[in-house]
Amino acid sequence: LDADDDRLRVAFLVAVESADALLRLAFRLDPAGDPTIVSETKALLRAYLARTLD
Repeated sequence: LDADDDRLRVAFLVAVESADALLRLAFRLDPAGDPTIVSETKALLRAYLARTLD
């Protein structure tokens, strides 16, 4: 991976911000973290980052 790749930098920024928002939702819905939201967040991040990291 090229650390200077702007596309990669943006992809990771979007992934981190998306995960942050979704995990905040999961813990807002359930103090222990809603397992369905956590699971969907993982699936979303894997699918999104797979485009960039393949």
